Amino acid sequence: MIRRVIARLEKIAANSRALSALYMMPYNKVLDRELALTTVGEDDVVLNIGCGAIPFTAILLAQKTDAFVYAIDRDRHAVRAAKRVVRKHKLEDRIEVVLHDAANPFPHAFTLAFLSLQAQPKAKIVKTLQESMQPFRLLARVPAGRYQRFYDTFPDLPVKKNAFHYMKAFEKTVYVE
Repeated sequence: MIRRVIARLEKIAANSRALSALYMMPYNKVLDRELALTTVGEDDVVLNIGCGAIPFTAILLAQKTDAFVYAIDRDRHAVRAAKRVVRKHKLEDRIEVVLHDAANPFPHAFTLAFLSLQAQPKAKIVKTLQESMQPFRLLARVPAGRYQRFYDTFPDLPVKKNAFHYMKAFEKTVYVE
């Protein structure tokens, strides 16, 4: 239910550069804490899984690092809107938005995967990443306790580092190698 409401709000806000910028604001510091968990540089290609209609993680990654970003989502309407948002931010040379279900192997090479809170099925996505990505590097947002029933469960993996956040829906980001 919450995932559908958020997806709908993103699609509406994606039609306005001002609304999409406002939507992204709280994620600036979140992404700074997440980037502190691992090194992301010009040689990196990031796979942003579950980018939604406002690919704020991909946009902020492109703005804060020299990495190239593939922003993927399995919702064709979200992908269409995300492409417009990327164009409005003039980042088409740094971000490619792709219609793709991350439960299936991604056809391009990447060095870091970033799993959004809404992405699912997480266990299948993570297994696919582990089988196709060497070395395995993953950042994943984990829901806050009271919101866990609304989101797919992140698989039990040995976490190398955590970043804690003051966000309502998610309390931390985990880094797994």
